[in-house]
Amino acid sequence: MAECILIGAPIDAGQKRAGCLMGPSAYRVAGLAQEIQSLGHGLQDWGDLARPELTPSECANPAVHSLSEVIGWTAVLADKVDDALSQGGLPIILGGDHSLALGSVSGAATHARRVDRPLFLLWLDAHSDFHTVMTTKLRYLLSGEEQYNNKTYAFHKARSPWLRFNPIGWTLIFALAMTALGLHAGAGGVRVPMLACLLIAGGVLLFYVSDRFRAPLVPVLAVLAGGICRWRPGLPLQRAAASGLIALALACFPVDYDPRETETQDHLLLATSANALGRYAEALREIDAARAPSRPAVITLRCVVGFNAWLTAISTDEAGWTADCRRAAAWSAIARLQTAHADWRAGHTREAVAGWRKLAQRTGSLQTGALAGLWQAGALDELTAGRVKALLEQGDVLLLGVAASQGDGQAARRLTDLLGASAAAREQAAVARLWGAPGAMRPRRD
Repeated sequence: MAECILIGAPIDAGQKRAGCLMGPSAYRVAGLAQEIQSLGHGLQDWGDLARPELTPSECANPAVHSLSEVIGWTAVLADKVDDALSQGGLPIILGGDHSLALGSVSGAATHARRVDRPLFLLWLDAHSDFHTVMTTKLRYLLSGEEQYNNKTYAFHKARSPWLRFNPIGWTLIFALAMTALGLHAGAGGVRVPMLACLLIAGGVLLFYVSDRFRAPLVPVLAVLAGGICRWRPGLPLQRAAASGLIALALACFPVDYDPRETETQDHLLLATSANALGRYAEALREIDAARAPSRPAVITLRCVVGFNAWLTAISTDEAGWTADCRRAAAWSAIARLQTAHADWRAGHTREAVAGWRKLAQRTGSLQTGALAGLWQAGALDELTAGRVKALLEQGDVLLLGVAASQGDGQAARRLTDLLGASAAAREQAAVARLWGAPGAMRPRRD
């Protein structure tokens, strides 16, 4: 009986979640060696592989990451597996990283080739890791599962009374197209257009690497599917039915993806759109529906939308947007601006002014918001005062609102001319809500 040889592979480079490098230790602590020995097998433990020397490697495919590490670990693991088999042992690789397959299988293949023996591979896994970019793309292309390629359509279809009961989708179009292909494949009059459609489809599959590679295929398949309407007696119905059933089976074959991930993205897109349209209550509902409260993008969006909802008196949750903005300030400039506003409202003038001064050097709405804060705090210097004057002459709405709230009648009239009476009144109300009504600024304390 071959002696079992444990080989620890503390690899953590084949995926993006940390922790796999602790796999060998976890197996040993769990008593794997003792269990093997209790079954009557001999055992050696060769310890963990040493970290390999890395050679810089690059790949044009942006999906490939940590390539140098994976290549290095694969080489040392393959050598160790070859050594174990050469000594007549049965190597057992301890780890958890996807890339273990590369070194373990290639090491066994090297040994089998050297001793001129066939190699048989029995793969038991929840999902196979011996695929390539092309096989992965093909599997996702053919599947009718609602991946992100067409998830947005399915997401809105479920929410729309006009689309909800529309049966047309990728699965149906694909099955009908393959049925028509089986029906007319031998007919001389349609060989050329069908061949052209297949060449286009093949070109898209091979070279259109974007996540939206399915979209250009839909019109091609729709043209092919139209061949069903040209049925006539004598055409091979059995072959057509078999082609359609095979296509249906491929489309119904499940793929490993998390639909919640794509739904989260769709909810956040809707929240962003609603915020841009001023529908802040709707935007907050979409953020909650995304069910991803700890994501940086969600925290930032909740900071922005929550602030806008509070500023327009739709919400009274000042503490909520303040907390979100303070968390998001570590990575978001707009969150830092709104954190400075929150500092001012809390009476922390020094922190607020410091934050505004940094952002006043930026451009666009960040600069305008920071300049408005410095103006209200009486902290404009010569440079920032010049910027305020220039932006007022250009008709900046926020700064005109600040000037109007301070009693500048000319600014109030210009604001009304630009926005209309009702919108100008809302702008001044928002300024007053954030910084206080004229003559009623919050007390400043450090």
